[in-house]
Amino acid sequence: MSPLQPAWNPHHVSVDIHSLHQPKRDWLPHVLQDMFITKLSKYPHVQAIHVYCDGSVNGSRSGCGLFIRDYISANLYTDTEVSRRLPAHMSSTRAELYAVLEALHIVAPLHKNIYFFIDSQAALYALQSISPMDCDLVNKCLDLIHAVEGAGATVHFTWIPSHMGIPLNKKSRPPCSVCSPR
Repeated sequence: MSPLQPAWNPHHVSVDIHSLHQPKRDWLPHVLQDMFITKLSKYPHVQAIHVYCDGSVNGSRSGCGLFIRDYISANLYTDTEVSRRLPAHMSSTRAELYAVLEALHIVAPLHKNIYFFIDSQAALYALQSISPMDCDLVNKCLDLIHAVEGAGATVHFTWIPSHMGIPLNKKSRPPCSVCSPR
C-alpha cells in the first residue's frame, strides 16, 4: 500500500480492458482500428487530457514515449510529445509503468480529467492489483492518481490494441534512438 493511501481504504483505479472475443491476430487491422477509434471518440474532448503511453524494450535498452493532448475545447488543444531513455534491463511492463508515471507527473498539476490510452494489459492489471510485481512504480502512480482524484478530477485508463494504426497511439512510440545502443 502506498504511504498516502491507508491500508483500510485501498485505491481502485478506473480501468477499461476491452477483451477481444478472438485473438488480435484473427482480426482485420482496419476492423479493429475502426472499433477502437469509435470507442475513443466517446471520451470527453472539453477540459480533458488524453494521454497515450508506450514503453519499449530492445535487448538491454529501454525507453518510454508519451503523447499528451490537452483539450481546451473540442477543436482547440495543445500537444506534447515526450520520449525518455530508461534504465537498462527492465521488462516491457515496467517500461509501460514508467511511461504512466512520467505522464502523471506532467498532467497532474493541470487539474483536469485525464484519460489514459495504453496498449499494455499487464501494466493496467498491475495498477489494479493489490500486490503488484512492480509495486514501487505502481505505488508512485497510485499516489499521483489519488492526489488528482482528491482534487476533484477523474483518472481513467483504457486498453487499446497495439500496432493497429490508431493515429495518436502511434505518436506515443519512443523513437528508435531512445532504445537503441548509443
